[in-house]
Amino acid sequence: MVIRALSILTSSRSGRDIKDLANQTMPDAELICEAKQRLLAAVVLPDDREFNVIISEMRQAGVSVNDIQYIFVPAIARRLGEAWKSDTASFTAVTIGCARLQSLARQLGLVAPPVDISQTGTLPDCLVLVPQGAQHTLGAIVLTSQLRQAGAQVKLELDASAETVCNLVSCRNFDAVMISASMSEDIEGLCSLVKSARCKGRDTSVFIGGSILDQYTDLVARTETDYATNDWQGALDLCNTRSPPD
Repeated sequence: MVIRALSILTSSRSGRDIKDLANQTMPDAELICEAKQRLLAAVVLPDDREFNVIISEMRQAGVSVNDIQYIFVPAIARRLGEAWKSDTASFTAVTIGCARLQSLARQLGLVAPPVDISQTGTLPDCLVLVPQGAQHTLGAIVLTSQLRQAGAQVKLELDASAETVCNLVSCRNFDAVMISASMSEDIEGLCSLVKSARCKGRDTSVFIGGSILDQYTDLVARTETDYATNDWQGALDLCNTRSPPD
């Protein structure tokens, strides 16, 4: 469905014949790439009108809320990050782009249809954290939306300190604490968050995910967390199959 919708969308701007696109004379990957290029160019503009027009066109063409939120938003965020690292985008442009994507992710999270992946009938209670001082919040916002659609109860805590985490865990019995960490995150700071997440004991599963997984292959050993993964569905499965405390 997303390919057919994008065929209609891209043809309206590129002059391609819709019938040819429907017959897939243009590779699927190229269709998606063209849509991403349009979004990337628009997301960094000072004025948000062009970006909003493209999103509106995508919705009218039949691209689903989930596809926009879970395929296109992360892809554009990665490209912004790559542009920042390669010094091909200014700080202002990246800031505007990330803020716009975060706003879009929040809006889409309010209208996305539920996707129940749980086979156990339980509703895991999750705490999603972004470490104090970290600038990356988009991934945690998208993760929170995905977890909620899957039937989990989620508390999202941005700019989380070790003290804050301990207070939250002390007041609520979370099945999982999920820490979203970037490559710039301090390992010692992550260790403090993991320790705080267990201030009531080790019954709560602690996960670390995010771009930091591209930098370290031994995060479990370094931080003494339970799991290091970006597979949120697998994390939910682990929560649902976790043995109850004695």
